[in-house]
Amino acid sequence: MIDKESNKLINTEEFESNKVRLSSFPTNIFIELTRNCNCYCRMCFRKNNSYRNELDMSFELFKKAADIFFPYAECVDLRGFGESTILNNWTEIVDYVLRYDCKFGIFTNLSILDEQMWEKLVKSNFWLAVSFDGATKKTYEFIRRGAKFNNVIHNLRHLVLCLKNYGKPISNLSLVVTVQKMNLLELPGIVRIAGEIGIRRIRLNPVRTMPGDKNSLVFYKEQVLKQVVQALKIAKEFNIEVSFQASLGILALEESLGIKVQKKCRRPWSNLFIYYNGDIGPCDCLIFEPFVFGNLHKDSFEEIWNNVSYRLFRENVHSVNRMDSCKWCFENRYY
Repeated sequence: MIDKESNKLINTEEFESNKVRLSSFPTNIFIELTRNCNCYCRMCFRKNNSYRNELDMSFELFKKAADIFFPYAECVDLRGFGESTILNNWTEIVDYVLRYDCKFGIFTNLSILDEQMWEKLVKSNFWLAVSFDGATKKTYEFIRRGAKFNNVIHNLRHLVLCLKNYGKPISNLSLVVTVQKMNLLELPGIVRIAGEIGIRRIRLNPVRTMPGDKNSLVFYKEQVLKQVVQALKIAKEFNIEVSFQASLGILALEESLGIKVQKKCRRPWSNLFIYYNGDIGPCDCLIFEPFVFGNLHKDSFEEIWNNVSYRLFRENVHSVNRMDSCKWCFENRYY
């Protein structure tokens, strides 16, 4: 059994040399603990937030995955297409992962009012990326149906206080904004809220829509430019780092900011997505698609990691033969 650092070096070498059959383990693990959520956002495919127990990962499967992958992992992201913190056994899951020396984190809607739980995550050095799509109660709750604006603001203030009290990096907490027509005019306000609370990192993502959807940013390029420029001025005032996770469709703005686009994808080598039902996929950006190369209930990881599907995916991801679902990332993403 190789150690974590040796695995990381081997994984890097195998990526850089374009090997398709790997001896290293993935270094970034995404575990979809549940597909259930207490929200059903406007831009989401959910029609409601009704709970279905069969969409939760079993604790036995979670422990199996943790014991296989965490000894080699640098970073573990405990989320998928649901809200992990609503699980009845969420605290038990956190206790189990803390046995391992990894950087743990989650994307969350931060809607659960449980100060003790959030404090435990901060104390354990979790990073938390909070979905935050409005500067006003009206807009936020219109987009994020099921969440309460005031509860999220309360939790954000509590998290910042905990970070300070435990001496943890403020960068462990960030806001993630899905930029869309419905909240475009509130981008400056979102940045100001972050600044006043004490948050120093914001990530902007363009909403992904079907062709012709009027919520898409492609119809509002002038407004995008204006609002982003205003937001960046406020960010500078509060010393907030604003990052663009993907193209907002304003090339002139992106060039002026000196944004560099990473066009070589490492994910088929370093990343692993484990679905709630044990399915294995190559990328957290493809969870909407049937990108499944095996299942931990049926196959060993070694069989999955180097099977024909995985090898073909690695072989073609940087070629014109890449799968159609990867093209958006190569055209728009910055990482």
